[in-house]
Amino acid sequence: MQMPQPKGASRGLIVIISGPSGSGKTTICSQLLKDLDMVWSISVTTREPRPNEKSGVDYTFLSEEAFEQWVARNKLVEHAQVFGHWYGTPREPLERALREGMLYLMEVDVVGGESVRRAFPDDCVYIFVKPLSFAVLKERFECRRADTPEQIARGLKRFKEEMQHADRYDWEVVNDDLTEAVEEVKKLIRQTQERRGAQ
Repeated sequence: MQMPQPKGASRGLIVIISGPSGSGKTTICSQLLKDLDMVWSISVTTREPRPNEKSGVDYTFLSEEAFEQWVARNKLVEHAQVFGHWYGTPREPLERALREGMLYLMEVDVVGGESVRRAFPDDCVYIFVKPLSFAVLKERFECRRADTPEQIARGLKRFKEEMQHADRYDWEVVNDDLTEAVEEVKKLIRQTQERRGAQ
């Protein structure tokens, strides 16, 4: 389903979804891509692909040398190091989506979100996804069998750090019920489009 674009809003919109690990932001993004006509931001990274990941679909996997070249050539809107690996957002597909009036969906951490805000201050809606409570998040982590105790502790620590940035976002969405959270995000996107179209 393509969300109709209001009259006068010919430029695209960057939808930035951030939130702590375990908040459900990735699942929300997956559902948005099914429900709406959106361009998905495929990040580049220096980490090794996981068994189920494909380059150019999940991420574009680069060597550290190639990543440094992308940075030097200003091919990335933002980049950051997370847990020893570099991640970045390619500039060209983002700018093309804006020119063509598309919705461009990004899932980035709070640092990446701030960088995109500085680069495109008039073209974004910033949505922070959070769990109902710290206790709920802790339970989600503990139910993920793939995570080690060290990874759980690291994720919970990062949660507290990222929550300090939540008030910098345009909107906060509590993901207590996935369906309701997705509908709330879609409503915020629509409101932003309508507001820009009225300007």
